[in-house]
Amino acid sequence: MPSAKRPETHSRVAEAVIAIHAPSWRNPKSGPQWRASLKTYVYPRLGALPVSEITPGHVMAVLEPIWNEKRETARRVKQRISAIYRWAVAQGHRTDDPAGIAIDAALPRNGVKRLIEASLVALCLRVPLRVGA
Repeated sequence: MPSAKRPETHSRVAEAVIAIHAPSWRNPKSGPQWRASLKTYVYPRLGALPVSEITPGHVMAVLEPIWNEKRETARRVKQRISAIYRWAVAQGHRTDDPAGIAIDAALPRNGVKRLIEASLVALCLRVPLRVGA
């Protein structure tokens, strides 16, 4: 009786993507940076899951805790997750990218709300606008 093929997990697919892209990366630090960010933020939640079962909700669970506080890191993690799933789509492991358009719409564009002092707003409203001066 033939054995059933194991489903591809996120971590195995991620390593395949890194191996494919590594020769084209200009910076030798890129591979270790990819691995470090995936190990820190992604693998604890998604690493052992089959790529075919990961949803945008899973990706949100990875990104939400870091989206406002570590914006650049979160952006890179999202790009890396998306690259992994675009590869998985190309290989026939799934039909969509769970880090794609739905995540873009769900996460705030401007990660940190900037609060403006009420006194500064009041001051700006009292200063007459000079046009052409």
